[in-house]
Amino acid sequence: MLNLHKSKTEYASCKNSRRLKSKGFVTIIIFTVAFSVVPTLPVAANTGSLCTKKGAIKIVKNIRYKCLFINKHLQWQKQAGAIKNSQSEIAPVNTTQSTDSNSSSSIPSASTSSNTNQVVIEKFRPPLGSIELSNLVDSHTNIAKSSWALVSRSVIENPEKPISYEILTGPNSKPFYDDWALVISKASKFFIVSDIPKNVLIIRYNFQDSEWADSMIKTKLKTTDYEWLTASWNEKTNPAKNNCNDKPEPTCIGSRQKLLPSGTSLILEGIPSKLGWDDPTIEFRYRGGVLESHELMHSFQTNAMLGKDGAWPPHWMMEGAAEYLGSSMTLSASFEDFALFRKQEATQLFQTAKFNNSNPSDEKFILDYLNSTFNEYGNYDRMYSYNLGFFIMESLFSIYGRDSYLKFFSEMSSGPNHDQCMPVTNGSCFLPVFKRVFGDDWSTVTPILAKAISLNLTEIRL
Repeated sequence: MLNLHKSKTEYASCKNSRRLKSKGFVTIIIFTVAFSVVPTLPVAANTGSLCTKKGAIKIVKNIRYKCLFINKHLQWQKQAGAIKNSQSEIAPVNTTQSTDSNSSSSIPSASTSSNTNQVVIEKFRPPLGSIELSNLVDSHTNIAKSSWALVSRSVIENPEKPISYEILTGPNSKPFYDDWALVISKASKFFIVSDIPKNVLIIRYNFQDSEWADSMIKTKLKTTDYEWLTASWNEKTNPAKNNCNDKPEPTCIGSRQKLLPSGTSLILEGIPSKLGWDDPTIEFRYRGGVLESHELMHSFQTNAMLGKDGAWPPHWMMEGAAEYLGSSMTLSASFEDFALFRKQEATQLFQTAKFNNSNPSDEKFILDYLNSTFNEYGNYDRMYSYNLGFFIMESLFSIYGRDSYLKFFSEMSSGPNHDQCMPVTNGSCFLPVFKRVFGDDWSTVTPILAKAISLNLTEIRL
């Protein structure tokens, strides 16, 4: 999970980082977990039947069918003319390359043909008859599995995309999870339709290696990136040590991601001396890969905002999406594992329900939170942006899909200058972008969203 031992000062760095976006940067603090399974949707060969890859071509009896987005769903549509000597299926490409600590690697790109039967990435939308805003409450028991199934399918079926990355591990450091290559491989397929960071630099270290980590930052970064990172208004002279503290005992429990002006995504992963604090998600997060996936999700988010000077999306959207997408992607092979992590996320939420003794599974509590946290945390525990944000984003993804989410990040950050929008309590910067990207008024969405989330949390709690 997130670092429960962090000081308010450390977390203030995230707040200050927003002001730096105009200089080409972005920051985020994180946690996460891991596993995997996938259901398959029916593949038929007649007009109106469901399909899974937008733009895919299928030939049946010399008749061309194309997968098109019709009436909010992907469907096979008959195309004019007969085709001969064409492949009837487009097989998914699966390529993986591992990497060892202290090494560089790149995931190879998926191969595509030069003809019309090239690999085409599907638009991330629920199947016909699935979750929509109009039936979200009635279908609330299906939200978790429906959303997870689509994430799982994208991880398994989509081809990988090249992501250059380098992993550096401190000489005295032993990570609890050591398969970054798998995390990057899944992410490369997960957000295949979007731009990705130019490269990712991952530095892992415990308290003993924190000075080594800071020296590696200076050695590996371009001069301009290093000067920006260590500026007085940013991370100052010891970025790696900002993930560490010496009380009650020396440890580096925090992890964070920063997108540098050059486009490099820097992930500083502190390795705790031990795992022992009260976090229901701790095993999935630190031993299963969720922490790593969470941070990598931030790389994609912030990449959509690079070089822009507008507002940031709400904290619950940034952290909640990293929590939800990171865990569902990591646990894409097993819904049972994901469901367990989801329950643990809810348990953690219940543990942090301290604001005015409110019940976080209460519908009114959730509605008030949605309508008062457009950018900042408001009067709420910052942890809500992670655990309550998880359930908010799970429901939003089930309705609107994944790809439009990154578009939201891009358009939000392309709007009015951040000084005009942050903090903003009336949603003046958030509301028009939400309407433009997702097609619904926030005022229409929030009561339905709050009700569905409340029902799900109440059922978990019982």
